[in-house]
Amino acid sequence: MIFRLLIAVIAHALMFILFPDMATLGHTYMWLSLAAWLFIVVMTNRIFSLLNILGAANILLFGLICAALALSMPQSDHKSPAEKLRAGRYPTVETAVRGLRKLTGKKPAELAEGARELGKKTGDTIKAGAEKARQEVQQLKKTDSTKK
Repeated sequence: MIFRLLIAVIAHALMFILFPDMATLGHTYMWLSLAAWLFIVVMTNRIFSLLNILGAANILLFGLICAALALSMPQSDHKSPAEKLRAGRYPTVETAVRGLRKLTGKKPAELAEGARELGKKTGDTIKAGAEKARQEVQQLKKTDSTKK
């Protein structure tokens, strides 16, 4: 069920990133929509579990959420994302960057730098833990050999 909840969050974030030009109540719509879809996922968990026998439940859920958002998400130009896609106005890289910046409040380069820094800190922590474990093993070997 947690994976299905994540699907709902990812679908909303994706639509927000790809179509960031929201109308006045766009952010309110996205939060209410997310809450509604999370409620639906929780309430229909048993049905999705039964459908998952076919392996298509998660894909079906993602498609349903994206379709509902594409048909109803308010935009500043009063055209839904579905109408824009039908007219051949597809999201561009610039649109996605603008949406990512709106979602996170940071530029993509800042996000990449943060990810690199987090990776370095994680790697340093793992190295320190491995070194400490190696020292403890050596200490145990020394105490074991002195007992014999």
